[in-house]
Amino acid sequence: MSECSHSRTVEDPSNGEIVCADCGLVLNDYAIDPGPEWRSYNGEQRLLPSEGKRSRVGPPGGPILPTLISGSKDGRGRPLTSSERATARKLRLTNYRTGGYKLRTVATSASLIDISCQRLHLPDIVKKQALSLFRRALTHNFLRGRSRIALAGACVYAACKQQAYHRSLEEVAKSLRLGKIQLQTTYRCLYWRLDLKPQPDNPTQLLDRTLNQLDIQGDARIRARQLLAKAEKRGLLQGRKPVSIVAACIYMAEVGLTQSKIANIAHVTEVTVRNRVKELRRLL
Repeated sequence: MSECSHSRTVEDPSNGEIVCADCGLVLNDYAIDPGPEWRSYNGEQRLLPSEGKRSRVGPPGGPILPTLISGSKDGRGRPLTSSERATARKLRLTNYRTGGYKLRTVATSASLIDISCQRLHLPDIVKKQALSLFRRALTHNFLRGRSRIALAGACVYAACKQQAYHRSLEEVAKSLRLGKIQLQTTYRCLYWRLDLKPQPDNPTQLLDRTLNQLDIQGDARIRARQLLAKAEKRGLLQGRKPVSIVAACIYMAEVGLTQSKIANIAHVTEVTVRNRVKELRRLL
């Protein structure tokens, strides 16, 4: 029988207690919180899981790495018995015959993709996209006769193009110590084989990224943006690489840098920058 005769109670979710609203008697101090384990910081995150926001159930998004059967110990670290080792050997053989080679290839290539994304400072969405492209390439037998490192780099570059994160061929090749021609050839074959749909480069993002790499601030940054806006309005970006126009706009903004240094940071040739500067001067 309860010591309190009042039926009006108040729940305190912060302490997990149910107390009487009149006398303050604690009726239950082990209440179970049925709410979610995450916190919401805006109105969109407070939507119900049924509306597709912060669901607590279901598999994680993105490609999942395979589980390989290996080792001579169980999940608790205890050594397997002779019968258990025989069973594990049969399972390992069955796993190998039913596609174990491709699963091991994905598992080992995921480390290459992860290293490249870390060195290029790319988010997880690009890494997951690159891993998904690698698995698609394996289903088309794309790895036959090609380097695994080159295919991993091509998938990272393709994922950057699809997710609109600009990284040049030189940067991706340098992250995996590849040759630019080898990476370019592999990406071109991957592009046609998987029928990729890359996103076009955003000139404004390219300009900001190049300006940050060159450590340009102040009025020169504003002049470069104005020149890029005029070039885009006059249609100079049509049929040309946006990064070359960006390099020309930075040079014409009088930042005090040579065409050679700007071309080196933008990963274009000095002749290309010189030609784009001439076109900008004729147009503007």
